[in-house]
Amino acid sequence: MIEVLNSEHLRAFRPNEYSNPKGLMPVFNSRAWHKFALVDKGSTQAILCMREYHPRHFESFVLVSKDYRLRNSPELLEFVHSLRDTHGAIRIQTESEDCAALNHWHEYLGFVYEGTKKKMIDGKDFCCWGLVFGE
Repeated sequence: MIEVLNSEHLRAFRPNEYSNPKGLMPVFNSRAWHKFALVDKGSTQAILCMREYHPRHFESFVLVSKDYRLRNSPELLEFVHSLRDTHGAIRIQTESEDCAALNHWHEYLGFVYEGTKKKMIDGKDFCCWGLVFGE
């Protein structure tokens, strides 16, 4: 079930190697960001955050728990695509470390690869991904 993110969701979240929320408290405390949690049987499976940077255009990120259950993927996919109707989204964009697992994840969610930022963080390349509705 997708819920509005609260402090209990954050306490229950167990980060995986790509999804550490450390340093994101300014985002979690900001009113500019929409924040959601995917919860399954009391376990915070994923955290999705997004903010509008231009009318109907959003930057976003998803943190996936170490305990993530694959059976929750269709619900997360449906939620991401429902943002077109619930928030009027025309475009959602994100960035992530360039690695096969994360690249596959973004493709599954319907994002399209848009380029690479070389040595963005800690000397690692990051991929830019976009999900454009109506194309």
